[in-house]
Amino acid sequence: MDDVFQEEEKHWQNLKHELFLKEQELDAEWGRKLAETKQFQQYLVDYKGEIDPHEMFTNSRISQQQQVAEAVSSNQLSKVKKIQKNPYFSRIDFQFSGDSESERIYIGRFSYTNSNGELLIYDWRAPISSMFYDYDFGPAAYQAPNGEVSGEIIGKRQIKIVDGEIDYVLESQHTIFDDTLQRTLSHKDSQHMSTIINTIQQEQNAIIRNTKDKSLILQGVAGSGKTSIALHRIAFMLYHFKDSLSSEEVMILSPNSVFSQYISQVLPELGEEPVIELTVEAFFEKLAGAVPVYSRIEESERLNDRLPHDALVSRIKRIHLSSFMTELDLFLKTIEKTAFFPEPIQIGEMNFSKAYIIQKYRAYHKHPILERFDRIAEDLLEEAKVRMPKHLPSRAQVTRRLKKCFGFRTTMQIYREFLKSAGIPAFKNLTYSDLFPIAYIRLFFEQIPDLSKIKYLVIDEMQDLALIQQLVIKQVFKCGKLLVGDFTQQIESTQTMTLQQLGDLFSEAKQLILTKSYRSTYEIMTFAKKIIHDTVIQPITRHGEDPQRIICKNKDMQSAQIISLLTKQAKQAPSVLLITRTLSEAREWYTILRNQGINLRLLDGKEATKSDEKIVISSLLIVKGLEADTVIGIDTQKEYFPGKIGDQQLFVIATRAINQLYFIERRSEDEN
Repeated sequence: MDDVFQEEEKHWQNLKHELFLKEQELDAEWGRKLAETKQFQQYLVDYKGEIDPHEMFTNSRISQQQQVAEAVSSNQLSKVKKIQKNPYFSRIDFQFSGDSESERIYIGRFSYTNSNGELLIYDWRAPISSMFYDYDFGPAAYQAPNGEVSGEIIGKRQIKIVDGEIDYVLESQHTIFDDTLQRTLSHKDSQHMSTIINTIQQEQNAIIRNTKDKSLILQGVAGSGKTSIALHRIAFMLYHFKDSLSSEEVMILSPNSVFSQYISQVLPELGEEPVIELTVEAFFEKLAGAVPVYSRIEESERLNDRLPHDALVSRIKRIHLSSFMTELDLFLKTIEKTAFFPEPIQIGEMNFSKAYIIQKYRAYHKHPILERFDRIAEDLLEEAKVRMPKHLPSRAQVTRRLKKCFGFRTTMQIYREFLKSAGIPAFKNLTYSDLFPIAYIRLFFEQIPDLSKIKYLVIDEMQDLALIQQLVIKQVFKCGKLLVGDFTQQIESTQTMTLQQLGDLFSEAKQLILTKSYRSTYEIMTFAKKIIHDTVIQPITRHGEDPQRIICKNKDMQSAQIISLLTKQAKQAPSVLLITRTLSEAREWYTILRNQGINLRLLDGKEATKSDEKIVISSLLIVKGLEADTVIGIDTQKEYFPGKIGDQQLFVIATRAINQLYFIERRSEDEN
């Protein structure tokens, strides 16, 4: 055992003892508060009939205060228990300018101050902690609330403590992220995304701690950590702006429920309450006030069927075109001007002419149509009240009269009329993409939903959203935004949005680009880069086995190869992900492999359930954003993935892999 390890072991044992005593103290305190609360509740029950209203009100306040105190005590105890298992991950020795000696700065998930008021562990989000990510040995500085603090880093260590025991200590003049990443990625649990606080890179740290720009667009290559950055940025903002921002005021729009479950543990691990989280599909269902017959996944399956003369597919593709928005805007402007035919309204002794009502209607042009009628009704009643203050109709009655003068009664009626005018065939069933124009029309026609309580919005997989979806989001959210994605990972032919278009639409947002990829081995990323002819991605120098293309003549041979691989990988890899092009194919292979005795789980995107099964099978659309130690792509022959979109689909399959990648290809038409 070297001197560095022994030094850290001694320091940790001393701190561990102090934490143990603190735990006992907090546990006793929590027990007392529980007993006090229980005793008081019993008093309220025993003397319920004898307590007067004033005392009841006072007792209610006391009970609430007891519950708050109990919760605070419980949270403090929980925090100390977590610190005991994993107290810190780094130490820097920093000599402040003007001082003769350095100070040891230990950095962890949570801060810890002892009974003497000494800050023994700094929260990773604290200003002083930023130096660990931004500087090596030598001059360093950080921004404190009162200005810049400078000095010199004269020592730097990375320390891993697992379940209260030191695993390793690494000392270097540089931040040794490569070694730490090697250890982390080699033993990664892919059931859930984990925190990256001990391996945050300098360029990632700059984004996480950016407080100058209200909105950001983050274009990050596969494996660049962009989703982790987004979640850690949320945690940082909740810490930095704790007096003005709470978890209830932050919203994440994620691509699907499987992805939502995958990222669900990150914020709790960082000590923050979960934020509001919706899938993009659920959000647009709420906004449109409709539930489609065909979900996003079912719509994608329909597109992948590539059936000729499919009216539904034609409508879907039309909705995603920028020209669709131009046509829709022109149609809405037209009906705004031509669909309102007001009649003169008599209220008491006041007669309001058609011209006057139209003047009012135009004056409220910034408001939705139905909201205008409500405002006009209020104005007319206020004017009529001057002459006849009593016996006036209600505001709702006047509003109803105005509504009857408009040519459309509902949002859906307007949408169907627009499709008819655009030459798009009538339909019986809504599909996912119909939600976008319906939501857009609803914002034009009905009152805008109140989302003002949301102060920060994060959207992942931004490249998957159509122009009309982005326009709706821009209209309903006036808060700061973080838009995260990678335009080389667009996997459907309907996805035509570009980074340039997104930047033009959200011109207030600062654009940032990440080109370093940390997830996959050098060999896997080099293989993936060739698929899309990439010259931008910089893979980390972490070596592993070469990806393998396994050629099979028929499905029986494919099945035998896959079972052979799974039997081997089940013993070695912590997680295995099988990926097919479509969900119907995933279901078919799931049945085949189950019948062959393989224990695996099917992700169909409908529900996200926890499972201990390490082998998972799903479709390309559902697994976007996920990762696994070993990935097996099924039927990855190029003719099955035509064109640029096909290349990007294969690229996404390849870049889900951390350590091992297999492409199982079928080169014969004999399906057996």
